[in-house]
Amino acid sequence: MLLRFFLLIIISTSIQADTIRIRADEWFPMNGDPLSETPGYMIDLAKDIFKPHGHQIHYQIMPWKRAVAETRAGNSDCVVGAIKNEAPDFLYPEHHWGVDQAAIYVFAKEQWRYDGQLSSLISRKTGVILGYFYGDVLDQYFKIHSGDAFEFVSADQPLKQNIRKLLSGRLNGIIETIPVMDAQLKRLNLSDKIAFAGSVGERSLLYIGCSPNNINSPKYIELIDKAMPEIRKSGKLKKILHPYGLSPW
Repeated sequence: MLLRFFLLIIISTSIQADTIRIRADEWFPMNGDPLSETPGYMIDLAKDIFKPHGHQIHYQIMPWKRAVAETRAGNSDCVVGAIKNEAPDFLYPEHHWGVDQAAIYVFAKEQWRYDGQLSSLISRKTGVILGYFYGDVLDQYFKIHSGDAFEFVSADQPLKQNIRKLLSGRLNGIIETIPVMDAQLKRLNLSDKIAFAGSVGERSLLYIGCSPNNINSPKYIELIDKAMPEIRKSGKLKKILHPYGLSPW
């Protein structure tokens, strides 16, 4: 009887203490190197929410399209840095985890700046990332002019690849989220060589999104929504963001 009691405890604990598999491409400061002490504020936030409930985080980098596909299939549990339109079938918490505003970046010595007219990009070559959601209008425009004015890249570190292409002259510009590009330029010591040339597209809310084919996803979303108001109220969100040079949204 006693043995049966302990077995029930072990089984119950193993069910409750999940290893939550989080996947995304590298998009620092949202998420970065899994082995770093600063793997990205969204990874820190996930750990802060899930670990008190006995869950462990297994975070891995892969191309974004693959991360979404693997999570949709239930081979991983959640992605971070998602916009709802990218995967509308995923489960999302009520509380978002940041704001996305894309911009165009060019050589600092170049005088050209974006005037808000997409037609001004037709005579240029701009790098964008395959599988990212830039908004319905931009996505359609990029698709129409793909291979001509816009070049898509897919890799584990697509932004670094686009930066290399810009520096080598294979691209005239890069479209990227502002805090992501700013962080990357600072890390690569390129802030004096690549410059902001204007915002493009609309602001979007960023989320952690969980698999529609995982029975535990509703439980994960519930934990997030219960935790976020207190994390914000207590000042913990500010503390989590501070090492990344960010402020609460």
